[in-house]
Amino acid sequence: MRTIRSSSKTIIWNSMYRFFALHLQSARRGHVLLKLITLGLLFMGLVMPSDSTLFAQDANGAADDNALHVTFTVEHPAKTVVGNVVNLHPARPHLRSNGCLRPDVPYAITFPVTDMHTGNRNRDSHMLEVLKYPVYKQINVKITHITCPSESNQQYRLDGEITIAGVTHAFATRLDFTQNADDSVSVSGNFPVLLSDYNLEAPSLLFMSIEDRIQINFDWRIPRSSE
Repeated sequence: MRTIRSSSKTIIWNSMYRFFALHLQSARRGHVLLKLITLGLLFMGLVMPSDSTLFAQDANGAADDNALHVTFTVEHPAKTVVGNVVNLHPARPHLRSNGCLRPDVPYAITFPVTDMHTGNRNRDSHMLEVLKYPVYKQINVKITHITCPSESNQQYRLDGEITIAGVTHAFATRLDFTQNADDSVSVSGNFPVLLSDYNLEAPSLLFMSIEDRIQINFDWRIPRSSE
């Protein structure tokens, strides 16, 4: 009985060996392409799920009372990726309300590019390469002017500058100001950033590049400690 079982196992292993040997040559030809496709899928998050946190938190995990939440959206024909900037703790701006509630300007925010996350380490690593890290380690945002509502335009307007990879460009966005019950102020807005404006090359996946336009969204809750 042992001889029969041993013989059966030998036949099975020999059959498996011949099967893999016959297919090894063709598998080798497709190995490089398969590897590239797999890495590409990992980069875009089609294999690994995205698990992004959209809220800035302090070291203890508690919500920051001066919370600035920033997300960025990357579009590709195969997938839309939403990332966020973590550990944002900007200095609390001084709010004035002399007929128009607004923070003092100019006002600057700086954060490391390593604080930008999409929920996928491989994709984040490639993103840093696109941003020319470690040559350029930070992104600088400077708010230069805030226009108050008028009779012809009931919305606030923010003007500023962003420096990415050593290149500075102006941006503008309309703002939504909300007075909260606790006397804090919520400010939100959005604006596009073009990779080509900053001499950044859009990465490709499966022979298709991501869109040049990156959408930035922000939501900022500002405690109002003084007038």
